[in-house]
Order: sequence, then structure tokens, then C-alpha cells
Amino acid sequence: MKYFIPIILFAFISCAETKPKKEKSPEELKDRLAFVTDSLLSTNKISEARKLINASKSKIQDVIFIDSLELLVSTKKDSLVAVADTELSKIENKLDIETDEFRKIKWIYPDRVRKTYGNKVYAYFGIKDGEVLPLRFVIRYYGDNWLFWEQAIFLIDGESYHYNPYKRPNTDNSGGSVWETSDEAMTSTALEIITQMINAKEIKYRLSGDKYKNFTLQKKYVIGMQDIVKYHTLLSSRDKLDQL
Repeated sequence: MKYFIPIILFAFISCAETKPKKEKSPEELKDRLAFVTDSLLSTNKISEARKLINASKSKIQDVIFIDSLELLVSTKKDSLVAVADTELSKIENKLDIETDEFRKIKWIYPDRVRKTYGNKVYAYFGIKDGEVLPLRFVIRYYGDNWLFWEQAIFLIDGESYHYNPYKRPNTDNSGGSVWETSDEAMTSTALEIITQMINAKEIKYRLSGDKYKNFTLQKKYVIGMQDIVKYHTLLSSRDKLDQL
């Protein structure tokens, strides 16, 4: 599914600012409606469209055109909701959803990623009281020796990207093994790194601190992050549609 790309609705603006000198012919109205239809197919700014329609009513003589636009906006909203629900259902089958009954938060993770041992990179988020919480980005080191890493360098198809957590990763150990985990709110840098990963052929990364170690990121982690980011985006967009 393509992401919505906001564009300027020239048809609405021209209607709001220019009073027609004569009644439009059916052919002209049809052409204008076709243009606006194409615009709405590429934008999720339905509320802005409604405002422009209402503002235009006192300035435009083509009442049929305005009525058609209102119907179009309403119909488009229903269509967007249906598409979003379908896509959400597809992705949900690939996610691990847990509920913290004490904090009243539903956590959304990539399937079978969080509960496994090993080195991993993934994203997740929560839902509390119906509100979609911000994305989070996790990098976890698992090994026999401490790295005390403070920086991650991703090599994505030969291009390097640097990620520095705000806080030093949390540490833990058991049975001779150690963990160093960074779990922080998703930054624009982290989101850019994930975006670059999606179509990459090879992804390597280095965790660097007192010592350093290199890793190859498995494709399942990339797919998992893609699913989480897309699911989060769709849920957020779905909530905005409900508020229109």
C-alpha cells in the first residue's frame, strides 16, 4: 500500500478565491470533479478539504459542484478507512501483541523477535487508553564479554549511518552471558536508518564502546521493523480519520 502524499488542492483554492462569471457546463463540472478526485486519492487532508468546501459555499455559484465535492470527501473517507482496516488486519497476523494489565498498555512487537536470545535490532510501540504511543527503537547486544557500547554504526549497502543513544545502554548478566540493551524513543535518525534498510541487499553494524564487535543484521529483523513502522503509521492515520 502506498503512503498518502499530501498535495495542494488547487481546485478547492481556485474555487474559494475566484467567483465564476457564468454557470459551468456539465462537461466543465465533470472535468473539475475528475481533477479533485485525483487529488483526494493522493491526500489524507480530508479535514482541510472540508474547510475549503465550507469557505467556498458563499463565493461559488456552482452548488452542484460543491454538493458533489462534499459527497466525494465523505466517500473518500469511508474508502480510506476500509483500506486502512484491511492493511492493518494483514500486518497484525505477523505481530506479537502483549497486554500489560497493570499499566493498561498493549505492546506491539515484531513476531518472535523480542522473546529470543541473541543480538537484535527492532522497533515496537504501545497503545494506552486508545492512544497510539510513539515508536521505540531497540538495539540489544548479547555475548560473553562486555562491550559497554555507546554508538552503533550501520553499514547499509556500503553507506554508513551513525546512531548514538541518549543514555548508556542498560546492562544485565546471567550464567556467564551479558546483555547491553538500548531501548529509547524513535528518533529521526533511527527512522532514517530503518527506511534505508528496507530495500538494502546487505546490512552490517558495529557496536562500539570500550570494545567493539561487528554483526550482520538478519533479514527477519528488517522485515519486522518495516511491519511495525507501517502498522504504527496506519493506526495513527486510522485514528485521525475517526476524528474527522
